[in-house]
Amino acid sequence: MFALGTFSRGDGERFAGLCFGDRVAPLSSLQTLASEVGAQWRPEASVLDLLTGWDEHLPALCHLAERFGEASSACEMMSSLRVHPPVDRPRQIFC
Repeated sequence: MFALGTFSRGDGERFAGLCFGDRVAPLSSLQTLASEVGAQWRPEASVLDLLTGWDEHLPALCHLAERFGEASSACEMMSSLRVHPPVDRPRQIFC
């Protein structure tokens, strides 16, 4: 099981991460493995990018989660990262 989130290190750039409990793997660090399982997103893809093409991206994300897991050295503790809203800009606003 996995989740997606948006994070940053300190005041640095925001990045999308694949979350396993309290550990986060930046998607950019998984790009080689992601390509091997059929991922079509850019290394700097945001959570919004993944959600926009959810039907296309979900199988690759599931494969990554199965093959990668939280034991990888690419994972960082979520407590060491700044957590941001998954999607910064709302796409639609209804009044």
